[in-house]
Amino acid sequence: MVKLKWNSNDFKDEQDSSGISDGIDTNGKLSQGYQHGSLTRGLVAYYPMEKGQGEVLLDGATGNHGQINPGTNGTNTSASDMWSANSNTGNNALSFDGTDDYVNLKTEIPPLRGEYTISAWINCGDLTSERVFLCPLSNNNISIRYDNSTDSLTYTHFGSSDNSTLNGRSPSASTWYHIVAVRDNPDVKLYINNTLEVKKSNSSNTEGVSGRIDAIGAIEGSSGPSSYHDGKIDDIRIYDRALSEPEIQALYNSGNGVQSGIKRTGQEVPSQNQGGISRYKLNGSVNDSWGENDGTDSTSTGFVDGVYDQAKEFDGSDDQVELPQNAFDSGDGSVTISKWIKTETTGTNVVPLSIEGVWVHRVNRDGNGKFSVTYTGSSADIISSQTTVNDGNWHHVVSTSDGSTTSIYVDGILENQQSQTQNTVSDLSAASTIGSNTGNAHYKGYVDDVRIYNQVLNPIQIEKLYNKGAYRISRGDTLQ
Repeated sequence: MVKLKWNSNDFKDEQDSSGISDGIDTNGKLSQGYQHGSLTRGLVAYYPMEKGQGEVLLDGATGNHGQINPGTNGTNTSASDMWSANSNTGNNALSFDGTDDYVNLKTEIPPLRGEYTISAWINCGDLTSERVFLCPLSNNNISIRYDNSTDSLTYTHFGSSDNSTLNGRSPSASTWYHIVAVRDNPDVKLYINNTLEVKKSNSSNTEGVSGRIDAIGAIEGSSGPSSYHDGKIDDIRIYDRALSEPEIQALYNSGNGVQSGIKRTGQEVPSQNQGGISRYKLNGSVNDSWGENDGTDSTSTGFVDGVYDQAKEFDGSDDQVELPQNAFDSGDGSVTISKWIKTETTGTNVVPLSIEGVWVHRVNRDGNGKFSVTYTGSSADIISSQTTVNDGNWHHVVSTSDGSTTSIYVDGILENQQSQTQNTVSDLSAASTIGSNTGNAHYKGYVDDVRIYNQVLNPIQIEKLYNKGAYRISRGDTLQ
């Protein structure tokens, strides 16, 4: 399967020639503090299996590398025998012969207490015996396996007062499945191919149960390994938090080719001459650096350190930046609106950006701290994020529309979509403002790098746009 990957261009602004390349090293290890969307937050182990050679399975998260043990009695008798290409994509995976090969994690992954997520791509060969993909060392631990007694892909969370076994679908041999086990205390959930297969609630233990995983492809118990996997395993990720459903979808999409069917190469963030209508860097001025739609600064506040150099501060009282009327005709109605916000207000329904009074970006509309978008001017047509954004931190928020569907992203992750049946940007003729909804619902906080495109940016382009700012924040180049 195609994996989420990075290169130096993912971190560069269009006019940045510094050649940033230290966001991730050649072994795939992430720099501390860097976030790839939200999919590195809480990542305690990551085995992308991209090296494709050697006796060490590299961990790209915390350095908990694994020792590949090929055994002597099966078809795999050396580590090189276990490295396998995925015939569909050409990427690497580990192949297990079901006899005596497995991976031992030299240092056990720290106990997963309370909430956690385990994600892996699994391909089964022989299905006549129990096959373990990730295993526990003893009781009070975790396993993901094929259970031949129930003919199901199974996730088990053991615990003296929190026993949970979740049986999913019956697998077909030689078929890839994305398996995600989530403990969202007190619930445990099993997802297969982006579908919630089964969920159980275990309110008897609200503190959570500790768990360990210390082997891949077998159970490594006190008497030695057993229940060897026959088949392939790829792209294992372990988190110390419960991933959201959009995050699980993003992992699934990156592997099954839906999202990564859009090739990363040639999918750079569009610039002024590639569909950009206006860009307000808000670096000491409210001018449009892409076009002629300069703003009028009607604020009593100034500029502060932001994500890209400086950001505009708004006092929540009467501050706003007025933008020209009739400036944002996107032609066929396709539009992407992107910006960074850092919200300090606890007031409800404040507006950091309003495009012609109809496309309105809102924060805390219902008192829940979410990012919301009104896309027709009607209060009935609201789409909201799952992530809370009024927490005093910088967040990258994006809305897109192709004229029939509106999507919103927070910090590089698609969080919601909704059918759209009314106005598009090409229909609009009212005023536009930054920091209010044309004189109402004044925003208190900071806004940086507002971009408006006459096209729908795809998920990879939005992810890269987020990465450019997140990288600067992680390096401490800007005020967070």
